[in-house]
Parts: sequence; C-alpha cells; structure tokens
Amino acid sequence: MKEIKHLQKRYHITELDFWDDVFTLNRKRIFELCKSIISQKSVLSWWCNTRADLIDEEMLKIMKRAGCNVIHIGVETGSEKTLSYLNRALSLQDITTASKLLAKSGMQWYAFFMAGFPYETVENIEDTRRLMHDVSAIGVTFSVFNPYPGTKLFETCTELGLISEDPDWSKFSHQSPQNHFIKDISEDEFSKIVWKIAEEADEINKAFSSRLKLLIAKKRFYLRNPAVFLKKLKHKTRRLLILFRRKLRGISPRGHRGSLRKTNKYDKALKNTRYNP
Repeated sequence: MKEIKHLQKRYHITELDFWDDVFTLNRKRIFELCKSIISQKSVLSWWCNTRADLIDEEMLKIMKRAGCNVIHIGVETGSEKTLSYLNRALSLQDITTASKLLAKSGMQWYAFFMAGFPYETVENIEDTRRLMHDVSAIGVTFSVFNPYPGTKLFETCTELGLISEDPDWSKFSHQSPQNHFIKDISEDEFSKIVWKIAEEADEINKAFSSRLKLLIAKKRFYLRNPAVFLKKLKHKTRRLLILFRRKLRGISPRGHRGSLRKTNKYDKALKNTRYNP
C-alpha cells in the first residue's frame, strides 16, 4: 500500500496494473490489500493476472469493491490432455467454474490461449479454439508456443529435432506466426490453423459486446470518480486537436515533415499533454 500511495502522490496515477502472474496466490494478502484500498478511499482502478483456480466468489467481491476492473487469466488450452502434459495442475472444470464465477460477479476478464505444443494434435488445437468462444471473457490473447532455453519443453523440442543446432533467435517470439515446434502437424497446415484462430480472436476482441462490457467495467470507476474522467477527457481532446492541427500543417504524428524534424509550438504543446493515468 505504501508503494501505491507513493505512485499516487508522485505521479498522480489513477490506474495500475499489478505485474504478477499469480496475483491472487496469497489469499490473505489480497484481502488485506483490498481492505486497505477501500478504507483509505484510494482513487484507483486496477487489474491483475492470475490462475483460474485461485479465485472465489468472496475474493472477487472485495477485489471489485477495491477498484479491480479486469482480471487476466491463463487458460492456455481447451484440451485436458494438453493441460496434463504441461503440468498445469489445472482442469477444464476449474476453467469453466472460474468463467461462471467471473460472469456472476460482474468482473470482466481476458483469457490467454496458446497453441503449438510439441505433442498437440489438430483435435487438441480445435478444442482450444472452441473453448476460446465458449468462455465468458470479454477478450482473448492468442499466442503460438515458443520454447525458452533452460526449460523442459525446450529440451523436448531439441530431442524431437524441432530446434536446429544454431537457431535464429531473432525469430523466437510467442507471437511469431513462423513458430513451428509441433511434431505431428506440418508447418503449412499449422500456419493455416494459427492464422484462422488468430483471425477469430481478433473478431472476438472487436465485437461490440466485448467493447461494451469493458466500457461498463470502467464506468463504475468513473461514476465514483468523475473528476478523473473529466481530466482524461480533457487530455484526449486536447491531444486530438493538436494532432489534427499538425496534420493540416503536413507534419506527421511523430513531428516529421518528410525527412526533416519540425519543431514548433505544436510539438511543445503535444509534449506537455503527456498524461500519466
């Protein structure tokens, strides 16, 4: 809580992302933090990451009261077999239960999915695609498996001949469509599957219902703190006006006209509008 107060005092923040993959692992700590935020009436909208089996109805209720608007959860796969292979200590039932709990509480959430694990089959990946549409999440992030050196899966991929002796590390990224570390699906077929799921994920994220739910989640915070909303609205309006004026003058958003740097009063004004939410 001391760090939060410092950030609010020094940088005037009103939004915060707790960068912790399993933020709700320590249940006692979560309740203490939420009670502290509530009792001190902190003007704070925040979000976090966690696992599907580390939330419950009571926890979601107090997190929501303390200003939590969105939770990100790693679902990863819709295949029970793949969950077991990855040693996730998680079942599809845990994921379904979490999805229902979040929907009941009114807490909005995003789901992380991934495909391309060494022993996955087309059927396993199809299970993931179906689950991506079935959960109550307002948005999804779809990634392609990428083995990291030092992990068991990296060793598995090496043993299967899926990683060369001198790999091009610049291509190692969990968002790269060039990833192919899967034994029983050809590179061409896997690429088609990945692009199809990625396009469907984009459609889910662009859906009006998803945008509306996120807006409603933020609305609760802004209704309690109208001054914060007005400040952000003023900032965005001013920024758009400056960018529009610069466009009329033939200056790019980054302040360049052609290949030459253009510095003028609009550059300075734009710099002054930078906002730490």
